[in-house]
Amino acid sequence: MSFPQSNLLQLGAKVSILGGVTNGGGVGTTDWVDTNTDGLGDNWSKGNVEVSIVTGNGFNGNAQRAVRNIFTGTKDVYSDVYSVPTGINLYVRLKYRGEDTAQGYIELQVYDTSFGNLLLNEQMTNNTGNAVEYLSGSFVSSTGGLIVRVNLSNTVDAYFEIDEVNILS
Repeated sequence: MSFPQSNLLQLGAKVSILGGVTNGGGVGTTDWVDTNTDGLGDNWSKGNVEVSIVTGNGFNGNAQRAVRNIFTGTKDVYSDVYSVPTGINLYVRLKYRGEDTAQGYIELQVYDTSFGNLLLNEQMTNNTGNAVEYLSGSFVSSTGGLIVRVNLSNTVDAYFEIDEVNILS
């Protein structure tokens, strides 16, 4: 499958349209920067999950890991993305692996800013092997800002690992 390469937006930072950047550290890198060593990549937020930065499992460099360990609260990691174009089709592309045995999939959601309108709600198939690339269906922003969220069910020990999260047009 061929993916558009012309317009990529880096998640994990307040971004604008850039060419060929991927998630994590600085422009052109795939590693996750965790300045305060809390296990969560800089400029990402989390719900009630344990987080860590991991390597291996088919990722290039580091990846963000989240594990669901208790039943209360939200069960996600998410990042705000600003300065996205409005009125055009956008897509999320990422690499992931993980398993949620209760629902049988890991949710990928995109909201307009402030968890307003839900623009995309997709189910990424459980994958316990090496990381695989995922390309979402299209969505359109009306506000010029997004929240990209990866979410688990209430199953204890459900987990995911993500890297190279991009917004494409």
